[in-house]
Parts: sequence; structure tokens; C-alpha cells
Amino acid sequence: MNVLNAAVFDLKGVNPNAIVGIDTRTPEEVIQSIDEQGKIVANSLETLRGLLSR
Repeated sequence: MNVLNAAVFDLKGVNPNAIVGIDTRTPEEVIQSIDEQGKIVANSLETLRGLLSR
């Protein structure tokens, strides 16, 4: 009987050739990006609400 021991074998499906991206933005830049994305979402929601009210 062959039993795989999870402590010995790592069976995760991970691509060893994947390129890992590192976020080099400052905290202020991250906050600014979140704010900008929030405005895009708010505008999109406003447009959708307008389309639904027709």
C-alpha cells in the first residue's frame, strides 16, 4: 500500500517559472490609487443606476 505523506511531498500546483511582481508604491501612492479606483466605481454605479431607472 502506497501512502503519500503530506509532510514529505508538496503537491501544490505552483508554477515555478511564474514571475512574482513586487509593489514598490509608497503608502501614499496606494491610498491615491484606491481613491482613484473608488471614483471609477462610484461613477460606474451612478451610470448603472441611471440606466436602470429608465
